[in-house]
Amino acid sequence: MSRIHPFDYAFGEIADARFREVKDEAARAGQEATDPAHFPKLESVGKILAELAGESKESGDAFLSLLYSAYMFWDGGCRTLTATRPALEALMEAETVAPSGLPDAACYVQLPERWIWCRVEETSAFEPLDGLFLATTPGKREIIVLGVLGLHADRAGYSEVTAAASARGYETAGRAVTLPRFAPAMDGGAAAGMRSVNSNAELLLLASLALAAGSR
Repeated sequence: MSRIHPFDYAFGEIADARFREVKDEAARAGQEATDPAHFPKLESVGKILAELAGESKESGDAFLSLLYSAYMFWDGGCRTLTATRPALEALMEAETVAPSGLPDAACYVQLPERWIWCRVEETSAFEPLDGLFLATTPGKREIIVLGVLGLHADRAGYSEVTAAASARGYETAGRAVTLPRFAPAMDGGAAAGMRSVNSNAELLLLASLALAAGSR
């Protein structure tokens, strides 16, 4: 069975029509929808946020990072990469990490299933990290990484964690990560050979290593 893709799961058949509206509205205003400063000000974006929130107790703003990442993924050609466990584990365990450069276009990197775990808050339960949306802002000034947690067909939606950094901050994220990298933080994780993402710096570093390990 093929894996669920979080972009399809969240937006499905509405993606092309809705995101085309966003792109066209920005163009009429002489703006770039890819600019995170302009994106939330667009009327079409507000409408999608309201739809995402629905009857949820969360405000539409709570979905803004997901929507921006999804739009950038769509605008970048819906590029998905796959990082295999052997390739990614070798990079994690290298004596010196060698982060990749910023991606030329937004993408989604699928991670090995149920291997890397993360949680939204310190009091939240750990959930498996399905993959990462990587979105580079215009001029490669900043990168936004959104991790998708707990994605499965029987659940309505999924959890997200986000981290943003300047181009320089992304390239040097590994320096802020203490050893051992990606140490399992949940009970039984070490015995099962699992990994955890325990900080924003590790999320940024994981994005860099996953991009380096990723293949179409």
